[in-house]
Amino acid sequence: MLADKQLDMECADAININQENLKKILYDNRNTAFGNKYHFSQIKTVQEYCRSIPLSDYRDFQGYIEEMWKGTENLLTAYPLNGFGITSGTEGKPKYIPITCETLLRYSDYLERYKERIAEESGQGQRLFVNIFRTDLEREQEKGLLCSEVFYRWFYEHGELDTERFAGGKELLFDTGTADGLYAKVWSGILTEGLAVLESVFQYDILHFFDYFEKHWEEILRDLKKGEIPKDKKISENIRKRLLSFDIDAERLRYVEQECRKGFDGIAKRLWPKLRLISGISSRAFFAEDTVLKKYIGDIPRHYFCYCSSECYMGTPVGENSFDFVLLPNNAFFEFLPYSENDDAVQTVLPHECEPEKLYEIVFTNFSGLYRYRMGDVLHMKGFWKESPVFEFAFRRNQALNIAGEKMSVRQLELAVQKLKAYAIQIEAYSFGVSLEQLPAKYFALFVLEEGQTSIQNKNKKEDLGDILDTALSEVNRDYMDLRGLGYLDKPAVYVTDRDRYEKMLDRVREGHRHNKPLHILSEDVSKVLFTERSDHHAE
Repeated sequence: MLADKQLDMECADAININQENLKKILYDNRNTAFGNKYHFSQIKTVQEYCRSIPLSDYRDFQGYIEEMWKGTENLLTAYPLNGFGITSGTEGKPKYIPITCETLLRYSDYLERYKERIAEESGQGQRLFVNIFRTDLEREQEKGLLCSEVFYRWFYEHGELDTERFAGGKELLFDTGTADGLYAKVWSGILTEGLAVLESVFQYDILHFFDYFEKHWEEILRDLKKGEIPKDKKISENIRKRLLSFDIDAERLRYVEQECRKGFDGIAKRLWPKLRLISGISSRAFFAEDTVLKKYIGDIPRHYFCYCSSECYMGTPVGENSFDFVLLPNNAFFEFLPYSENDDAVQTVLPHECEPEKLYEIVFTNFSGLYRYRMGDVLHMKGFWKESPVFEFAFRRNQALNIAGEKMSVRQLELAVQKLKAYAIQIEAYSFGVSLEQLPAKYFALFVLEEGQTSIQNKNKKEDLGDILDTALSEVNRDYMDLRGLGYLDKPAVYVTDRDRYEKMLDRVREGHRHNKPLHILSEDVSKVLFTERSDHHAE
């Protein structure tokens, strides 16, 4: 466990904090429209609360939130509203999540303290955040931002973010008019020799940073040597000025060019000898992307940032290179619903009642007006730190492919892709969808192969990749195997493409969102569009 006195104190009193959170939420919101409807003032115990308030999801609050967006107060919460977090829309249309000042006050600055400590221990090391938060610091409040933008803006406004520790300062952290952000980040990264922490919201964004760096380093070095930024770069005037204010050391540029020409395996440690930490949200579900990232960063420790969503900040990593998180008791009233494949469990347990090695869906009542909220994440319980549960994200309850009742989960798809390694098939990135164009319907997969792998044929067998994937899917999902045997599902179709084409396809899916989260399951609508474009893919 990463040492932190404040975190230790919270976890040691987690049972009491959880109950006190519920009491405070009920008392403070007793006169809201929602509080009156469910008689908050009459609820005295946790058991009464769980009997009185139904389990819910976003649809149950959507009408209230739409009115809050228009400016109506005291509907779901009595706490002052700071803004709305916009979800990334991975599973459909974006959702607008209210975020109150009370919620933000409870967000621990633990992560910032930790990364600052790493930077300090590296000898006044710098931090490079590869994302740009698209928020205007001059405005008193912006209504709709990504949750991470709300969070970091709040930290900045309350003096808890040393922006000069970041390469490029606040100009490269907060900006509204820059589309070519990676150009700016690589420029500043090249000139920041003392980089100690390389960070992002999602660790996948760091992979994008290095991929862009590898493709454009010659162009950017050429611009650096001239001391000019091309006019066609979509970069705001503030960022342009900040980039041109960097001291350009000719010797540093020669060194970077020399190292880039050697290739990009292990480039991070060669360019930044002080680099001590890679930080960004990730999980085992992103194993393919994480494997590719390792090419660039080698054995530099990773810190998986936090376990959070737009709705709630729920956990922090127990250590470096660990997918285990400890629940942050101060941020909500937490419950856990024992996982059932049939989704028939209705009785929750409290955090301290969870049993190790079992699966639970997280349920929370937060300080922003969401009550007994089912986010859909299923967690694998590992044990406890003090009184607080330690867990690993397992999969999304409501995210699966299902044609004929097989209910193929993200976790099962992940295991199937991992099984391809036994056939010497290494996958860099992947997405699955369904094709209902003809019967029997079938799955299709978009695969980006590891660099240097020119054939997807098994050297020892004549099976094509569709046959191999079919076998892997059958091994991880018995219902899939039975339905294939009965003829209700056809053999999956596999399309191999390069990373550029793959990203361009998915960019259309992500349009309007600002995080390049991997999309391992595609919606039916998106699947239909991409599958009908199969002639654009290189198929075996």
